[in-house]
Amino acid sequence: MVRADGTGLFSTYFDDSRPGRRLLVMPAVFVAVVTLIYPQFTCRGFRVGSAPYLIVMFFVAGLAAVATALALQPIRLARQAERLARCQRDFHRQREQLEAKFIDRAGSTGKPRGLRWTEVTFDDDVVYARDRRSRCLRAMVAIEVSFEAIVGGGMEEVEAVSNIRAATAEFLYEGGRWKTDGRVYFNLAPSATVKYLSSDLEFVAEEHAVQRA
Repeated sequence: MVRADGTGLFSTYFDDSRPGRRLLVMPAVFVAVVTLIYPQFTCRGFRVGSAPYLIVMFFVAGLAAVATALALQPIRLARQAERLARCQRDFHRQREQLEAKFIDRAGSTGKPRGLRWTEVTFDDDVVYARDRRSRCLRAMVAIEVSFEAIVGGGMEEVEAVSNIRAATAEFLYEGGRWKTDGRVYFNLAPSATVKYLSSDLEFVAEEHAVQRA
């Protein structure tokens, strides 16, 4: 019913789906209400343009606006679901390149200090979240990172350097494409990262590898 090119919003007026029927009914209801109320006004001496007339008409128009908004909600939700599905498909098509860019950019930050990124393993599952201010989508992926000490970096004698670190890699959807700044959240799973950043992010969806198979 709602197509990716946006024409579904207009075709809804002519289809036989439930949202389409709602949109067709709303104007008819408004006209019917006005038709029923108007004679009552004239019989009781209410003049068009008088204060009581304007108040009641304003109230009726408000009800019609609320009803129309409720009728449009399924369409809005369907379009949001379509946009999310398209972003998810794009992410998986580009995932190999995105992971390579993430490793390159995360490794060039110099963090953790004195350590070199040697290997990164990405989990198949993805948690999607949306920035509360920019409304941009983010993809969070669990990773395991291995490091080695950089000579002269002051970490050569630290035994914990060889320990594999769990973290979450962040990917951003901006300007119609996925990208990464190499941002990583150590010691946090993707869902925990979204909760940790709940003041900035809102959970959207969690995608498991089994669901895509």
